Formats: sequence, structure tokens, C-alpha cells
Amino acid sequence: AVAHGPGPECVLDVHVLKSLCGKILGYGGNMIREMEACTGARVSISPVGMRDAAEGCRVVTLSGTPVQVAQCRWEVIRAVGETGVVQERSRGAAAPADLASRGGGGGGG
Repeated sequence: AVAHGPGPECVLDVHVLKSLCGKILGYGGNMIREMEACTGARVSISPVGMRDAAEGCRVVTLSGTPVQVAQCRWEVIRAVGETGVVQERSRGAAAPADLASRGGGGGGG
């Protein structure tokens, strides 16, 4: 068994298009429970009409260690697709470790 110490708490708000939130929940909530079980992160979805949400979105809040949150973020993106995520905002003590290092980059000259 892996021991999970208290570690830094990381919270990431992912603004997902309202029409795609069902893909995160899954039938009877089974998808959201599976994401939590696989990653160890906690997942919650804001009520419809939350003021802080981007236009046409609901806020999916991921919390846990930076590694758990980063893994769960990729599960959310896998569920809704990259275009389903409108905005992301990190808050709390630490940012997910691989948020900055992932992504396409570009060099060239």
C-alpha cells in the first residue's frame, strides 16, 4: 500500500462546457467515482449558474496532491476532449506539477 502523507493541497478549477459535464458524471455518477478512485483526487461539479463559471460552463473542481490533481485533469480532458475545457485556474498551496511542462510547444525559427 502507498502511504499518502498530508502533503500540499492543490485545487484546480476546470471550466467545462455545460453540455459535456454529463461525460464527467457518467451514468449514475459512475464516471466521477471512477476518476476519484483511479487518481485519488476529489472531484466536484458546480451547480448550474455559478457566478464564477466562464460563459456556458460549469466549474469542475479537482483537489488533492499536485500529482493526483494533474492525473485527474487528464482524465477530465480525456472525457470531454480538449475543446470541452474552456479555462483552468489553480488555487491553493501548490500547482499541479505537470501543468506547465505538458502541452505543445513550439520552437522554430
